[in-house]
Amino acid sequence: MFIIFGFCILTIVWIFCLENCWKPIKFPPGPRWLPFVGCFQRIHKLKKQTHYYYLVFNELSKIYGPILGLKLGKQKFVIISGNQLIKKTLMKHEFNGRPESFFFKVRSFGKNKGLLFADGSSWYQIKRTTIKIFSSFGTGYDSIMNKCLKTEAEMMVIYLKNKNIKAGESLIAINEVLNVAITNVLWTMIAGYRFNEDDPKLHKILKAVHEAFRTNDTLGGIVSHLPFLRFIIPELSGYNNLMAVLQTIWVFIGEEIDNHLETLKINEQPNNLIDAFLLELSSKDSLNSSFDREELIVLCMDIFMAGIKTTTDSLIDIFALLLHHSEWIEILQSDLDAVVGRKNFPAVQNKILLPRVEAFITEAHRVMIHAPLGLPHRTKEDVSLEGYHIPKDTVVLFNFYSAHNDSSCWDKPEEFCPQRFLDENGVFRWRNELMIFGLGRRRCIGDIIAKPLQFLFFTSILHHFDIGVPVGHELPRLDGIDGFTVSPWPYLMTLTIKSSE
Repeated sequence: MFIIFGFCILTIVWIFCLENCWKPIKFPPGPRWLPFVGCFQRIHKLKKQTHYYYLVFNELSKIYGPILGLKLGKQKFVIISGNQLIKKTLMKHEFNGRPESFFFKVRSFGKNKGLLFADGSSWYQIKRTTIKIFSSFGTGYDSIMNKCLKTEAEMMVIYLKNKNIKAGESLIAINEVLNVAITNVLWTMIAGYRFNEDDPKLHKILKAVHEAFRTNDTLGGIVSHLPFLRFIIPELSGYNNLMAVLQTIWVFIGEEIDNHLETLKINEQPNNLIDAFLLELSSKDSLNSSFDREELIVLCMDIFMAGIKTTTDSLIDIFALLLHHSEWIEILQSDLDAVVGRKNFPAVQNKILLPRVEAFITEAHRVMIHAPLGLPHRTKEDVSLEGYHIPKDTVVLFNFYSAHNDSSCWDKPEEFCPQRFLDENGVFRWRNELMIFGLGRRRCIGDIIAKPLQFLFFTSILHHFDIGVPVGHELPRLDGIDGFTVSPWPYLMTLTIKSSE
């Protein structure tokens, strides 16, 4: 009897292991799957060598092809590489879903809420309403957005000049300065007011935002694949830290929404996102019945966190590349002098007259990708791609690093060359091979704010200061710190006030 029972158990285990290792018919090629862990061991080993997941997938794609099939734990993954293939796939509606990851769910109160990680009809309505509200804030000279950008850029320059004069020093931790300025832009757009530079509330929320990006990675972290670990090793698995960070952000935004509910004026034109959404909520026709306080918290969290992190990190890297290619400092400053004038302040409207500035910023975006795998997608149904079968609910990642370094699209992609975005007449030309904000229905709507913000902040500092590498310091590192995004290493640079003459 015991032998029969043991044989049955072994048979069940064998069938379970076989099922775990068995790839679906015509599933994209990739490393061998092991029971329970899938390809995790191979991925982990390569990650130790390359330090970044996108480089792991880049190496595996060289072996198995541009459509790479993996399994991590119980979840199937497909990684898409190559510029044209990524563009083609992103335009297919079957790939527009979001995975039901533990991390994505827990940050949105266990529900399908927000802008970044939700999907379905409710997500589409929220996205459409958000775009409408931001568009109403406008992009013209007298628009809410333009006034906000102008104010924060000027405040940043004044702060830097005062620090330079009063402290008698020119050493600046540019990440700290940009963090505060960009947070104030976003918070003004979201809540209608700005923080003072020394406000402890500001620095508390900034710390929480950056910690949130460090507690996870592109694949969702170990708790996403083995969620039961939060009960066994909550501290070691990072679950406790994640929940503490989320609680800080939830309370911060929730209290702000409550304040706006108390002061909301129905008959006045809103000048911030929270008031605009609360007014939409009061309208019977605008939003579906699922929109509630939790939805607004997650929406504000999505815009606030993603905006601070990606916009700040991009500017930090743009300045780092400028220090590495210092011959461009004088070129860009001379262009600014000619267009803006020494006594004037740069404006977003100057952008069209500064093609070399725009080319430099755009090439920096091509080279320094902070979300090289983007946000995870999910197949909403069984789908065929290039002869391969990808089952429903497969997680799909797009290797934008490969798209921006594809030699079939870019001449010498390993070289930093802003001229690739200038035509023979020196006019800026956009290239469709670039996918800074993604593509398709899941394209990031943040470019409405990010593009003018980065241009204005970059030109404001460059127009008012000479920048350089401090004596005894090395050039900034151009590799990054891996996490949910690739974050730049902090560095110091010198700022010397330029004459207004």
